Amino acid sequence: MAGDRLIYNDPVVRTQSDQWIRAVFCDRQNLSGGVAAMRLTSDLWVKALLRRVFQEGGFAAIERSGASEAGVIYVRVRRRDGLETLLGPAPQSFFDTQKPSDRKFEPRIVAGEGREIDALLAQEAGFDPDFWVVEIETDSPETYLEITPAA
Repeated sequence: MAGDRLIYNDPVVRTQSDQWIRAVFCDRQNLSGGVAAMRLTSDLWVKALLRRVFQEGGFAAIERSGASEAGVIYVRVRRRDGLETLLGPAPQSFFDTQKPSDRKFEPRIVAGEGREIDALLAQEAGFDPDFWVVEIETDSPETYLEITPAA
């Protein structure tokens, strides 16, 4: 029935659709104002990180895939000296806004052994199995990530 279909050119339908899109993809509290900053899905953010590392001639790999929309992301940094650093999501208190559009990381283990990091990630898997682990090889992870001081 052609008469039952919604026409996007109808101003009422367009306004309702635009509000729904903003509610789903933007800050839900900012429907009447302008478009709020959107946060990338975990899947897209990880792919962008990999591409950026590869573009600069580095190595990166997805060690563990998590929830594509909003999985927590851990970054395992392998250094040339054989030690590793694990970076995890920074607490919400490090952000200026209630719903941040970017991702910040804080060190969880600095210059540790691989088995220490494996143990911490195994513990995290018991709590929340939908997290990502991205491995990069670099001596300066701050080139690719915003890193806050450890709490």
